[in-house]
Amino acid sequence: MTREPRQHDGPGFEEIREGLLGRIDQLAREMAPGGHVSSGYYISRNPRRDDRKPGSFWIRVKGTGLGVWKDEATMDKAGDVISLVQHCAGLHDMKAVRAWCMSWLGWDHGIDRAKLETKKKADRYFREQEDRLAAEDLATKRKKAKGWWLHAEQEIRHTPVEAYLFSRGIALQQLASYPRALRLLPKAQHTDGRTGEITEWPCIIAAMTDRAGEIIAVHRTFLAADGNGKAPVPAAKKIWPHGWQGSVIRLSRGGKDTPEEAARKGVSGTLVITEGIEDGLSIALACPDYRVWAAGTLGNFGHVPVDHPCVSNVIIFADNDASAEARKLFDKGVKALREKRSVTVARSPTGKDANDLLRGIR
Repeated sequence: MTREPRQHDGPGFEEIREGLLGRIDQLAREMAPGGHVSSGYYISRNPRRDDRKPGSFWIRVKGTGLGVWKDEATMDKAGDVISLVQHCAGLHDMKAVRAWCMSWLGWDHGIDRAKLETKKKADRYFREQEDRLAAEDLATKRKKAKGWWLHAEQEIRHTPVEAYLFSRGIALQQLASYPRALRLLPKAQHTDGRTGEITEWPCIIAAMTDRAGEIIAVHRTFLAADGNGKAPVPAAKKIWPHGWQGSVIRLSRGGKDTPEEAARKGVSGTLVITEGIEDGLSIALACPDYRVWAAGTLGNFGHVPVDHPCVSNVIIFADNDASAEARKLFDKGVKALREKRSVTVARSPTGKDANDLLRGIR
């Protein structure tokens, strides 16, 4: 977003930004109607594209990063609330953006400077308190997520998890290294987002670890009671809590060493990144010498910590059936990773993905 030289005597963009952030809840609802607030994020449809359902477009309305917005499907992002107005209102220059903001704030007929300064100080104080509370809330949620994983069943052989993976052509006993990130929740609650109905299903709960190896989130896959496929329920949010970007599911070591052990020894090697667990384990079966991490979502590819000392080069195993938006998101992720490491993109010559290749599906 290009800033134009100041050509007025009224409030500047810093003051306008403060005014917008002081009413961010109202602004978010007017910019992108029909959304809802969840964990400090206002989630809605992107008003500037044919967005059929809420989920990918969000605006931060509580805690750290107030006013930041993003579209996970297209990776459209700008750093502040001013760019949010420009994007959602479809404004092409900063003069128009300023005029829109001044009108929305009711400042186009002048403002009381003394009252504005008092309000700015008050807003700043309350935001600092909200940031502190948000950080504490996220730390509590991360501790809870780690607790879920630690208390889940470590032994997944002879369970619905093993049955499910076998149905996808993945035999646990044939893996060079046991996927320690995967555990079993025998009875995990699933809530239908439309009806509110709560049911219980066996669930693969996977640890998502950050660059330092700390568990900061969990990824859940609900299974049928006997493990023969996924549970017959509407798709639920797989990763919890928020703030997990950059974490991964470590599926295969490609040897004996954890990333931390390899770093201490000065040993590095090839890392393969996949989107899902099934594709990652398929690669681990075929290429036991490679370290394999699952990003969890396509939008997380560009955040994977490939600058870790254990990584010398990267292979991304991509799906074949990506939409135009998904390809755009994938390309941005690859570009981000190539700024840190040498990256090769691989695809299955048949079927949709690595798991289809493993199973011979065309």
